[in-house]
Amino acid sequence: TDPSEWIGGVIGMVGMGSVVTDCYSSGNIKGGYYIGGVIGYNMYFDDAYVDNCHSSCTIIADEDAGGVIGYNNCGDVTNCYSSSTITTHLRGGGVIGYNSAGTYSNLNFNGIVHEDGGDHTRTVGFDDIDL
Repeated sequence: TDPSEWIGGVIGMVGMGSVVTDCYSSGNIKGGYYIGGVIGYNMYFDDAYVDNCHSSCTIIADEDAGGVIGYNNCGDVTNCYSSSTITTHLRGGGVIGYNSAGTYSNLNFNGIVHEDGGDHTRTVGFDDIDL
């Protein structure tokens, strides 16, 4: 793995069966891919659960950057929020940058995402369910 990937303010990568609750991060985070204010990569199919996590960060990334999770792969994310400022070329989201077959509910974002296509305030930057 490239050392500039899977970077989170609290955890770089969360695996199968993990439960992450009540986390907070603040500060500056810079990396390449899968960069999150709390978790860089929430991966593996089913049973990775993230609840009540939030961040207030300045995040700079190449792709797949989120205020709480950079890349959510089949995980369950609830009750998370961010007031981060995120700058990325592609797939930036206020709470989740890229969601791949994961579920989420009760997400809030009060920040800004600067992306190559323009600024936005979407809670989820890209969701593959939209394909």
